[in-house]
Amino acid sequence: MIDRTIARRYAQALFAIARESDKIKQFEDELTLVVDTIQASPELEQVLEHQLIEPEAKKELLEKVFRSQVSQEILNFVKLVCDKRRERYLSQMLREYIAFADEARNVLAATVRTAKELTPEHYQGIKEKLSKMTGKEIRLETKVDPELIAGVVVKIGDRVYDGSVANRLSDLKTHLTKVHFSKDRGEVADEH
Repeated sequence: MIDRTIARRYAQALFAIARESDKIKQFEDELTLVVDTIQASPELEQVLEHQLIEPEAKKELLEKVFRSQVSQEILNFVKLVCDKRRERYLSQMLREYIAFADEARNVLAATVRTAKELTPEHYQGIKEKLSKMTGKEIRLETKVDPELIAGVVVKIGDRVYDGSVANRLSDLKTHLTKVHFSKDRGEVADEH
C-alpha cells in the first residue's frame, strides 16, 4: 500500500503539470516509452534499481538514452525520481498517471477474461455494453483463461462480474455440500 501511495503522489504531481500545459496524452506516451524501454533492457533496469549506483550516474545514463526521445519535462521527472531513489516505482507511477488521465478523459479501464479468444464482434459488443452500463468510454483489455470453461469475467475497478461456467459450477458444488440426502426415504433436505 505504501508503494501505491508513493507512486500515486508522483503521478499526481506529473499529471498536474500535464494538465496545466495541455500535454496529458504526450506525457502518457513519453512516460510509457521510458518505462517500456527500461523494462525491455534488463541491463538498464538493473543499473537504475541498483542502490549503490549514485543518482548522478543514473541521471547521466537517462539523459543519454532518452534525451532525443522524450520532452524535457519527462526527462526532468525521471531524473527527480532518481534523485529521490524511487526508480523501482516508475512502472507503478505510469499506471497511476494513466488512471488520472483516464479519469480526466472519462475513460474507464476494464478487463475481460474469457475461455477463448473473443471475436471482434464480441469484443465490440462487450465494450459497448460496459460503456452504456458505466456512462464512460471503456478501454478494454482481454485475457484468455481456459479454466473458465465458458462465459466471461469482467473486472471494472474493484468490481468483478463473474458469469463464467466455472463460477456457476463452484456455486453448485457449494450448494450440494450443504444438502443432506436421506437413504431411508429418498428425500433431499436443504440446510437453509
